[in-house]
Amino acid sequence: MAYWGKDYWKATAERTLGTAAASAIGVLTVGAVSDIDWANTASVVGLAALIAFLKCITANATTGNGPDFQHNDAFPPPGYRDKTDKENPNDGRQEGFASGL
Repeated sequence: MAYWGKDYWKATAERTLGTAAASAIGVLTVGAVSDIDWANTASVVGLAALIAFLKCITANATTGNGPDFQHNDAFPPPGYRDKTDKENPNDGRQEGFASGL
């Protein structure tokens, strides 16, 4: 089952905004500052962000554990509890799962 919690949406937003920023920098460095076609730049940035967002949705729907096909941001399912964690049993995270988001 896919995980659609807060951590997932944070990771998705980070990927989408990072892709948008990278594409904007790429488009803006190609031309001179005075000759920038802002409509074209916005179009490229918007399309790149949309593709990144849809990729995150597809990856989560396919793998069921996060916005990445390679499982770099693997999230535990809702209500998951590591049975070996006696100090903080309500943490819901297990070693190996993304915890810095």
